[in-house]
Amino acid sequence: MKRIVLAALVVGGLVGCATSTLPTGGNVEQVDEAKVAAIERAAARSGVKVIWLRMPTKTAPADGG
Repeated sequence: MKRIVLAALVVGGLVGCATSTLPTGGNVEQVDEAKVAAIERAAARSGVKVIWLRMPTKTAPADGG
């Protein structure tokens, strides 16, 4: 039983590391508003409702430029 719990903790830790973002040297992740708008327009034309689980992002300079 201890092995199963230990294995679950190790796998959970690896999944967390695999999904974390690394520092990008002065860049930040922002929601890609243009992509979101394009997808929502296409969905509306097709009569489909979009439920965002993870918004599309883009990398932008941290200084806002």
